[in-house]
Amino acid sequence: GCDHADRARLLAVGAERGAARLGAPPSACRVVVIGDTPKDVAAARAIGAECIAVATGSYSVEALREHGPDLAVPSLAAAEATRLLLAPE
Repeated sequence: GCDHADRARLLAVGAERGAARLGAPPSACRVVVIGDTPKDVAAARAIGAECIAVATGSYSVEALREHGPDLAVPSLAAAEATRLLLAPE
């Protein structure tokens, strides 16, 4: 969290670093953000990433779903989360 105060910019920095480690341009990389707040969903959307919202914090699955993640689940143990994470692009 020390790379940037803006959540979307922070995710973008992480995506850029991941792409650099892979030796690929960021546009060639799949980015999936896992978060437990509406701000996490909004930040994922702001950088064009996929988003799995998990209701492990203060927000319910229903409340998170209202913000438009690709998937909202109670936890990452949900089979749907595994399918999305392992899905080819």
